[in-house]
Amino acid sequence: MADVRDMEVPIASESAHSAESGGAMKELLDRPYIDRHVGLDFFVMIIMGVVLGLLSIPYCAGVEDIPKLWLKAFGPAGFIDADLEISGHLGVGQGAPVWILLCWGFCTAVGILKAVMKLDKYPSFIDELKHQHVDPMVNLKVVICCIASLGAGAVMGLEAGLGSVGAAFGFLLWKGVEKVLPSTNETAADQRRRAYILAGLAGAFGTIFPAPVVSVILVSEIATAGTERHTPEGEFMAGRRLPKKVIFYLVPVAVSAFVMRWAETKHQTIHSYYGYGYDNLSVFLGVGLGIIAAVAVTFFLIVGAIIKAIFTMLGAPLERRLGLAARQAGGA
Repeated sequence: MADVRDMEVPIASESAHSAESGGAMKELLDRPYIDRHVGLDFFVMIIMGVVLGLLSIPYCAGVEDIPKLWLKAFGPAGFIDADLEISGHLGVGQGAPVWILLCWGFCTAVGILKAVMKLDKYPSFIDELKHQHVDPMVNLKVVICCIASLGAGAVMGLEAGLGSVGAAFGFLLWKGVEKVLPSTNETAADQRRRAYILAGLAGAFGTIFPAPVVSVILVSEIATAGTERHTPEGEFMAGRRLPKKVIFYLVPVAVSAFVMRWAETKHQTIHSYYGYGYDNLSVFLGVGLGIIAAVAVTFFLIVGAIIKAIFTMLGAPLERRLGLAARQAGGA
């Protein structure tokens, strides 16, 4: 399937040094994109960012407060105050065995929910970034399961759910805009659709990242990842880039979403660690923490693989007898 990367103009190519094409400077310039559609699209991008910023407020608050409710009910006294704010830190041995049962029960319910909605396999937001293909109904199911998973205490981020919202919203906006001011041809309509989906993802990520530029860079980098293989070997600036027209749309979406997200938030979640000064030893501290994180991830991967292998061996005879494949319904 073709993707938005087919729209790209390589920064450097064989024709970049050709006198007939105008030289390298001409190849560095992008194709002109200002037309009668751009004004409407730019306005819609701002509206998209505003809506995504507003939608992220209840989404983020909900998935953060639901676990606090059962932590307040079953956790140590005073750990969660009346305003659902964490007022202390958990020490060693201060957890509760019932938490294991709660996470297991909630995550099992989420697994059953996924089975009921037939959502065993679905594209991640990385796939949507790389291919710009969206099914709004599938994205709606993903959002529901993400909210349920985060509410159950699953260790995961906000990106999957918000990314699904942004991609689907961009796709639906594209369909509406095409009815108001249609593209000149099918190719332009397809490129416009891909730009809207990428813009929706940039707006969604702009609500959770510390700065809008981070969202723009992330979307641009992932959308163009893998294009290095299309360039000649030894090329200095390998790979392709998104057209300036797409970047022109990503910026207002990310900025407006970021502004709406934090302008309507009463307090900002700025950790006290951010106030620490930077010195010459900070780089070694960062490297050390990175090594510790890598070791921890490797350990959990090994443990997970061992557990999976054990249960696969135990379940194989039962699957052969029943003639049915096992379904993962939950975990803790």
